[in-house]
Amino acid sequence: MLVDAGWFAAVRDRERTDAVFGAMARELRRRCDELLDPGSPRYCDMDDLESFWWRTRIGSKQLVVATWDLAMAGVAFDNTAYREAAVRMLLNLAEHAMAEQCRGTCYSYEYRSWMQFALDIGHAAESLGASYDLVRPYLSEDPSRRVGTYLRKLLDAEGGFIESEGGPRQLNFQNMPVIGRLGSGVLAVALERAGLIDAGPHVETARHAALQYLDHGGHEDGVLPEGPMYGCAVLKHIAVLGSILKARGDDAIWASGAWDRIVDGLAAQIIPGEGLPNPLNDCYSPRVTSWLLDAARQRRSGLARWLWETMVRPLGEARWDAPVPWNDIRAPWWNGLLPHAMASYDPAVAPRSPEACGVPLRRHVVSRGIVDDRTGWGDQDWYLSVTCLPDQRWRNRRGSLHRQADRGHFALYAFGEQFAIDSGYGNEPLAGTTEVLRSGHTGEAHNVPEIGGEMQQGCLYARGVRDVVADAWARLVRVEFGECYSNCVRAARTFVVVPDENGDPLYVAIHDSVVPRYPVASLGLYLHTHEQNEVRLVDRETADLVGGVHGNRCRVATTAMAPGRFAVDRFCGHARLHYQVQGGLNAITLMVPYRRDEPAPVVEKIAGVGGDGGGKGYAVRLQARGVTDVLMVCAEGSIAAYGCESDAEFAVVRMDGGGKAAVVDGTAVTCAGQVVFSAEQRRTVVAGPPPR
Repeated sequence: MLVDAGWFAAVRDRERTDAVFGAMARELRRRCDELLDPGSPRYCDMDDLESFWWRTRIGSKQLVVATWDLAMAGVAFDNTAYREAAVRMLLNLAEHAMAEQCRGTCYSYEYRSWMQFALDIGHAAESLGASYDLVRPYLSEDPSRRVGTYLRKLLDAEGGFIESEGGPRQLNFQNMPVIGRLGSGVLAVALERAGLIDAGPHVETARHAALQYLDHGGHEDGVLPEGPMYGCAVLKHIAVLGSILKARGDDAIWASGAWDRIVDGLAAQIIPGEGLPNPLNDCYSPRVTSWLLDAARQRRSGLARWLWETMVRPLGEARWDAPVPWNDIRAPWWNGLLPHAMASYDPAVAPRSPEACGVPLRRHVVSRGIVDDRTGWGDQDWYLSVTCLPDQRWRNRRGSLHRQADRGHFALYAFGEQFAIDSGYGNEPLAGTTEVLRSGHTGEAHNVPEIGGEMQQGCLYARGVRDVVADAWARLVRVEFGECYSNCVRAARTFVVVPDENGDPLYVAIHDSVVPRYPVASLGLYLHTHEQNEVRLVDRETADLVGGVHGNRCRVATTAMAPGRFAVDRFCGHARLHYQVQGGLNAITLMVPYRRDEPAPVVEKIAGVGGDGGGKGYAVRLQARGVTDVLMVCAEGSIAAYGCESDAEFAVVRMDGGGKAAVVDGTAVTCAGQVVFSAEQRRTVVAGPPPR
């Protein structure tokens, strides 16, 4: 369905002459060999229908794509063992009704059949439809009909879901219902090619779902509502369907310009050096990447090809599998990358970098509540991402954020290290089941505040990202998310990216300001760092994060009105810093990345002296890379410290910068007797000469 006979005839020659295609072909052979090797942990015994493969949901999700792998390899490489194994899998499914023979639980539900979830139906329908179409010429009429007749059960079950959702024209943009419809369309085409059904109604439903997802709700400004893992899974199904329909003369899916916007949006989220997209509090980093090769081919997109190579790294140390046990619920091995990727690969589309394609370095996606700030995509570049989205914006569009408690969350990457990371769901799988402890619902998996011992619980319906200044000497983002806490009137967080004297990012200053609903005893701040990093406590309010890739560092210094303390624990395999202060609901956190051969930055704090006799606040002075900055917090009146004076809620003042300041909610800032900022009413502004 995806390729013609000429493609198969050219496979072995391309495998020898094209390095990238050859890497995919070798990986496909390796997977198939492991499936047939009794000594391999991935061995699938065709006779043992009580095994993990056949009886569990996790196994079955991998089983159906293993069938696709074997079928594609059997036909493409003319390998009888692979082909016969794929046939045996299909016959087992049909003769023993294995789709209805699962056991166990799925997220607290009793699980007995693939037909219980539209997601499972769609995933199985696509993989098995492609497999059936590949091996059908090698089946005699009776076995072929038996397999095809059994697979029709998936279409019937999906029809029930579609009816319960309001009919084929109604669509929920979450991944599960969309994938159910898309996969069923692929299977319907395979069954029609076998002469068993009229695919028309199924294809029309799937086509409508694909176009609606692309053009009317599956993304906003190129950002996928459920994050890159779920979003990439949906896009893979859309791409498979779109290419099959294009071969039938219908180019509507691939004609959509949404593909280009989504590719741009994903490129904007790539973590420098890591090469994977920012999780955006999604489950895990995606490995469902084959759709990018299809987008490169169909849209002639060099950026899509660059993304695929960046995420997969097919040459050298390729990332074909995730670093988790192959039968873990998180393992992406079953996501069917290779048959679709090989069929989609077009060597004529060369990779083209985000810089060459004009992807912006700084971006505010209003509808998704995301602000990104980066210096580039190279190994040593910076990248800061801030997330704060009111729930209703996507829920009104029938999208989903999976009810994550992550408002005000941020991630920071610099100098090839992942200093402040996104833990996604924070899922802790329970042994032997698909049950999980999901800490992302409370915020414990994210870099967010804890107020009076309480994590985020409620939804956010207003505010979110409030102020963004992206074109001044320093960049500023202000977010508000007090609604997420039951004990809070207001919780505001300000991020200021501050440059050095050359204009390169020097540090990130984060100011947290909380107005409690009633007296609250403490403020806590979480910061998650990568599992390869080492945390070294310097003093009770200072820590160094030592990167596990190059050994570069990030000094983290947090201070508040009252003394506080850092503690370190382990969370989902990585270190997590937890700063707590009693009675100080106003805190500054400095994150200062520096290279291992640079001197450590120097941070000192003093209590602010009331500039007008009634001030209450404190100040922090930072010295790093030839720069001296003063950061000031004023709770009332005005304060004076280090030769600066301010009445702003928060201000960052460059001591030797010729009058530069980032001001949050203030009317006046002076430095060494010179006015840096003045206004009649309180404002949030970045004042001073523009960037070079």
